[in-house]
Amino acid sequence: MKIDLNKIAAFDIEIVNEYDTDMQLQEQLPLGVSCIGVASTSNTPNVKTVFHEYYPGCHHNAKPGEVGGAMEPADIKRFIDHLLSLHWSDYTIVSWNGMGFDFEVLAYESDTYEVLSQIARDHWDIMFQVLCIKGFPVGLTSCSKAFSVGEKAEGISGADVPKLWAAGITGKDIRTMEAMGTQPAEIKQLLKEGVEARQKVIRYVRGDALLTLDVAKAILMSGELRWITQKGKRNSISPFKPLSAMESNRLPYPNTSWMTNPIKRSRFTEWLTEAIDRP
Repeated sequence: MKIDLNKIAAFDIEIVNEYDTDMQLQEQLPLGVSCIGVASTSNTPNVKTVFHEYYPGCHHNAKPGEVGGAMEPADIKRFIDHLLSLHWSDYTIVSWNGMGFDFEVLAYESDTYEVLSQIARDHWDIMFQVLCIKGFPVGLTSCSKAFSVGEKAEGISGADVPKLWAAGITGKDIRTMEAMGTQPAEIKQLLKEGVEARQKVIRYVRGDALLTLDVAKAILMSGELRWITQKGKRNSISPFKPLSAMESNRLPYPNTSWMTNPIKRSRFTEWLTEAIDRP
């Protein structure tokens, strides 16, 4: 997998409904997509990174955070068009667990399995590659700390996002509240709180996309992947050559006999319209 440092695009999505990581993703769909962040490298002088954000109503130019609820298929397809444009322009698409989460959620919500499955096969899922090499995944924050390129936003985690996104009210609730006699000042305050909470989520997804991009660049420049374990120990895989999801899936299976419940690769690939699992 040949990668141009000036042509990398990382993305991340956030969801509307709460997600139980102990359950199969397929059993919990639909989850709804609240927002998507894309961070890409730029060839423009003095511009290192270009950001794009997608959220409910973005296809008709609503402002970030003004509209709540889930993104409509038209909102998501606007993002997919952008992703396709990058893909066709020889950008390397990068994700952190895109195979096991982001792509499947997007495909389900927009009914674009065929298009997204092809991009998914060709893209670089750093976490999935680590899983295929080591038999276990590593977290984005553990890698970003090891490379000293930053950390996730403080005071918020992925589990907090659905609650934040649902905070406050949206324009659709106003008529009901007015009919119930709610005072205009209270409605105005609730609207303000809802917009602020959703804007916080949009900043969070933007930060995750940027962090994924920065880790990808650090890997390419150093030739290795580094992470810090939960016990504070520094580990690395060196050399670490970027592989597409299909290439990662073809790697020999690591020894996982020491694990109680090893993670199966099929958990990340079974959603594809044409399975890429090894026989």
